[in-house]
Amino acid sequence: MYSKKPSSSDEIICHVLARFKREPDKHKIGMSRATLVIDENVAFLEEPLKEANFKIITTQKGLKDFRIKEELLTHRILVTKNTKDFVSDAPIFEYGIIGLEALPFIDASQAYKDNKTAKMISKAISDFDLVSAKSGFMLLLNSKGKHKFKRIE
Repeated sequence: MYSKKPSSSDEIICHVLARFKREPDKHKIGMSRATLVIDENVAFLEEPLKEANFKIITTQKGLKDFRIKEELLTHRILVTKNTKDFVSDAPIFEYGIIGLEALPFIDASQAYKDNKTAKMISKAISDFDLVSAKSGFMLLLNSKGKHKFKRIE
């Protein structure tokens, strides 16, 4: 801790930056990047996606698709291996979809740094600016990085 207060705005900025560099984890911002609804068939992605700073809602096992759409999906992004059951209602309930069906392997590693699928989802959300797209889209992920984005009207 410093014994005297910084006197100019430049000194204040230097003081704050120095403190941040000494203790970077202490100063993380708590806002999530987006809210993702994780279908029960890929629930194991919850922890690695939380580490990537997403707010995660996992559907309950056995919950009917209509209830998921009506109660959980509005203005959110669904991550699923079952896009066919959700595509037609995406514009009505105003949600987006990230489909994982084309992936030959979905990584179950629980740490983000080790989970290739969570990293792919995170990167795709940024690359396609899905948070701004908000709803009415489907993004089908491909293991070779040739993802297919489609507007659903």
